[in-house]
Amino acid sequence: MPITNERAKLLWSNARDSIGHALEHSSELSRSKGKDYHNRKWIILSVHHSAEIFTYMLLKEFDENNQVFYRKNKHYYPGLLKAVKVLLHPNFAKNITIPEKKLLELFRKLDEPRNKIIHGEIPDNVDVSIMAMALVGISRISQKRCGESADDIVQQDPTILRDVVEVIRWSKLEEYNNFIESFIHENTEDIHIRRCPYCNASAVLGGHCEGCFMDLEEIECPHCKENVLIVSENPFAQDCTECGKQMFF
Repeated sequence: MPITNERAKLLWSNARDSIGHALEHSSELSRSKGKDYHNRKWIILSVHHSAEIFTYMLLKEFDENNQVFYRKNKHYYPGLLKAVKVLLHPNFAKNITIPEKKLLELFRKLDEPRNKIIHGEIPDNVDVSIMAMALVGISRISQKRCGESADDIVQQDPTILRDVVEVIRWSKLEEYNNFIESFIHENTEDIHIRRCPYCNASAVLGGHCEGCFMDLEEIECPHCKENVLIVSENPFAQDCTECGKQMFF
């Protein structure tokens, strides 16, 4: 359901600004091949802020006067982890979708790296994979709840979400694929969803992978004669996903 609460809408405006900031730093980091600690720092801080405000937004929408927003009879915002804990309570099970629940659970991992930066030194080569995953998740939920996605916030061709996914480390790709597949399968139970040859996620819909955001096309492998998907924009050799042999173009 779309956001209707006026205070929740104001919170979305705040979250939206930080989402844009995080997207831009993610794009810069992907182009610098992951060597820029400045971009890593601001990805962590901006995504944490986006997640915190986004969580408040959802809670305000579902229960504007929830007691977590009050301390000593004064209104305040309690912090990301407390807000997430409230939203994941069974009381809100009817309001939260399965993908939203997975996103909120992911938000719990954002506090530690943010606190290390706020209260100490910037760790060397800090991993921002979880922040990138959170950005993709927020984009999908905000499209449904707020009518805007990452592509509306930062307009670029191809989508800036490609750059976001590029900063996810290989060691975290399986976790990301499982995460994104929960979004894809939410409303596509009766649709056959194919596996992407680029990122290996079962997230291909209509010639486009919703996991890595690559455009795909189907061809016949010259070796095994099976119909397989390839990345449309890659003019070089690609491996057949059926027989494993290289196909040259």
